Amino acid sequence: MEDTRRFYDVHCHAMNLSHPNFSALLKRINRVKFFALLLYLQVFVPLSPKFRKLLFEGSLNLLSLMENDIASFFLITEHFLRNDFWNHRDRALRLHGGIGAYDRLVLTPLIMDFGYKQMERDVSDHAFYNIAARKPIAEQVIDVFNGIRGYMETELIRDPQTGGTRYAVVPRSTPALFEIYPFLGINPANYSLAEVGDLLQKYFGNYRGSRESFFARMGRFGANIDEGGDRSHFFAGIKLYPPLGFDPCPDEDGEFRKVDLLYRFCEARQIPITVHCSDNGFQTVRKSRLALYTSPVRWEKVLASYRLKINFAHLGKRYVLHLFPDGEWEGTILDYIDRYDGVYADFANCPGDWYYRRLKGLIDSSPRPETLRSRILFGSDFPINLLDVDSYNDYLRAFAATPHLTDGDRNLFGSVNPERFLFRP
Repeated sequence: MEDTRRFYDVHCHAMNLSHPNFSALLKRINRVKFFALLLYLQVFVPLSPKFRKLLFEGSLNLLSLMENDIASFFLITEHFLRNDFWNHRDRALRLHGGIGAYDRLVLTPLIMDFGYKQMERDVSDHAFYNIAARKPIAEQVIDVFNGIRGYMETELIRDPQTGGTRYAVVPRSTPALFEIYPFLGINPANYSLAEVGDLLQKYFGNYRGSRESFFARMGRFGANIDEGGDRSHFFAGIKLYPPLGFDPCPDEDGEFRKVDLLYRFCEARQIPITVHCSDNGFQTVRKSRLALYTSPVRWEKVLASYRLKINFAHLGKRYVLHLFPDGEWEGTILDYIDRYDGVYADFANCPGDWYYRRLKGLIDSSPRPETLRSRILFGSDFPINLLDVDSYNDYLRAFAATPHLTDGDRNLFGSVNPERFLFRP
């Protein structure tokens, strides 16, 4: 593989509108008490016309991108990044000062396991068409890998036949900007113990974890996930999502045996894990279980028992009344970083200068600031972050421009640390 300078986004997604389990989300919303919903709609929303405008326009922006197939999703994102950040003198993306020119942007789309085994039983009394939507993860996997292949084979250009007013997809003639290495979403609760083992063996059985192994597989998917041959190195890691029902440390013996198998498998091969750790996100479990499962405290026994390489996504972002930062989860994660060599944290979907000021404060006040600096990872949560920012370009621009991070910090968070997290030496 050629020697390249790479910038990493360790936390993004590649979804179309068929992937999320919208009925499960609505089921969760229906459990919100009526007066709480009324209070929110009648008090908070009318006080902020700007918020209403951002909510509508952000949702439209997000949906307009998710309406595309996955290949087009990548092509559109690439096209606008090149327009804004490509430096012809460097022949690279210029994302920040100093050594901030990169040949490639490495994306690790986190595929989420939207299968929800309680869905049919819980919804049957509330809908005429009461058969739960099937969301087999295999269909998402096929969509994403077909999308990667389509992206590698084509590119998006302004169509000269229309005077540049429209776009056209043509066979690729310029090198791809992205390297794309997805994470596989797994919720052991949706499978039997044997199925968990089969799933891990199927996709990670011959895992070596080198960047060269993933690069050699990128775009070579044959449209049938069950076709013969080694399927290792299609996925770079595993995604766990407590708000969809994943319990990191189940009390019930049968469920614990499943996660024990998962952890032992990942420990032996040093497969990276990213776990959602924020009070926001796609939620289908009750509030009581949501806090229990999502809290980083739930990982205390796990981290003490297994040598995992794990990224706590969103750095435990949590708010009181959706407005005021609550640093409790954040503090727990910082403690884990100090105690365990394999613990990392990303700051996905934390846009704005205010957050980078806060991050600098966390680093400066840390008893081991260099250790903390070495475990922080850049993440965007794109395209979900379009509810808060106008574009992926804007999110990168805010990261590049903030005075609260040095160019050395930016290169650590966006290049050095993610490469260490994702790959084995």
